[in-house]
Amino acid sequence: MSVLAVIVMGLALVLAHTLRGANGGFRLVHIGAFALSLAVTALVIRFFASENGIERRSDYDRFVLHGLNLAEASNAPLWVFVGASYSRNAIDDDGLTARLQERGRHVRVINLSLQGASLQERRAHLEAFLARTPRPPERVFLEVAPEFDADPVYVFQVAKFSDRAIDQFTPRNTARATKDILARQCGGLVACAKAAAFTGSHGLMNAFNIGLLYSGERLEGMEPEAAWDAQTEPREELSEKQRTEISSPARGLALATQEALREPHAWGAAYREEWVAELEAADIQVGFYFPPVLDPGKRAYGRGLCQREPYRPCIIADDPELLAALDGEVWFDPGHLLVPGADSYLDWLADRLVEARP
Repeated sequence: MSVLAVIVMGLALVLAHTLRGANGGFRLVHIGAFALSLAVTALVIRFFASENGIERRSDYDRFVLHGLNLAEASNAPLWVFVGASYSRNAIDDDGLTARLQERGRHVRVINLSLQGASLQERRAHLEAFLARTPRPPERVFLEVAPEFDADPVYVFQVAKFSDRAIDQFTPRNTARATKDILARQCGGLVACAKAAAFTGSHGLMNAFNIGLLYSGERLEGMEPEAAWDAQTEPREELSEKQRTEISSPARGLALATQEALREPHAWGAAYREEWVAELEAADIQVGFYFPPVLDPGKRAYGRGLCQREPYRPCIIADDPELLAALDGEVWFDPGHLLVPGADSYLDWLADRLVEARP
């Protein structure tokens, strides 16, 4: 059922009652009956969809399936990395697993990362993995980046009116997003007005199961796919000057620049604190990380978060030696690595993981 169909049906009912010239009370009865019928239909659809495991799916679910297959094929402790495209282009779960084993850490790394994934989307898919995994992870590492921490409805920047976006706005998440918008954690007045409109529409589409039966799938019916996205050709050429100097305030590209620490955004910090508490209550160790990028401000943001997390592993790729090694044609674009760059990063990351506190 499309959104347009629901709107047309509603307008048709309004028009029909107008043409009948019914009195106000009679019209209200019919409006109430329509609303009640719509609610009952939504509940019935949701019940049968849930009973059959039908949900809105995305590539993230394919990555979850792949991770479950890796977990079932190994008896080693699981280390799960959860992030967005920064991690998808930087972390080869097989490659990092091999490097850790070479260093005496016999673990199985699993990468659960999708481009543009909001914190809510990452949390939901990690929960889907935890609900099905043959054993819980020993460690979960959460990617941190300022743009995701700053926006409680980040999905609208990358995939509004998609199954990915609708799926995120469960009644609980819709209520929470509404509270955050009312607290003006969404930017200025115009930005908050747009966020409110999108939140309301996506919340209604989720509540009324718009498109669920049309595009929904069972997880077991999907094909597993690795999250690792190996890139061998750059999307844009970056000069040596762009890699080593701040070429403009807008782009802020600088491997050789270290900015002052930045404070974490309030919304992201609060959301992550709740998420971490939930994972640690399940006896899962939590750490934080951020892959290499050219933007010194994003690296400074990660360092600022690490300063607030002295008791948990926190590995931000801002080591001058690593960045110097990445001063070459190893970049897919300013925020993502080609395979040679990812190889250098994984060598460095494996060393840091071995050194990290348990």
